[in-house]
Amino acid sequence: MAEIEKEKRRGAILRHLAETTGDQLSLDMLKIGCGAMGIPSNIDQVENAVVWLSEQGLAEMNKLGHMKTARLLPDGREVVEGLRTIRGILDPMAKG
Repeated sequence: MAEIEKEKRRGAILRHLAETTGDQLSLDMLKIGCGAMGIPSNIDQVENAVVWLSEQGLAEMNKLGHMKTARLLPDGREVVEGLRTIRGILDPMAKG
């Protein structure tokens, strides 16, 4: 069950980034967004998810002063649009 939650968190982060002007959000905003989608997350879980997405070439983490942000990359947009499937990412609205 914990693995499914991780996979949904990754999907939720990509979705939130794709729906944001500029494709970039702070990790704090992503934490709030995950919670709003029914995926309770602490900041460490969000950061770990963004690191994982970065390793897959789907997003990147940046630092603006003391604030960490995530930015969607083109391959990540393809995942959100359903053009690419990546093992380890689930649609946050999927059942199960």
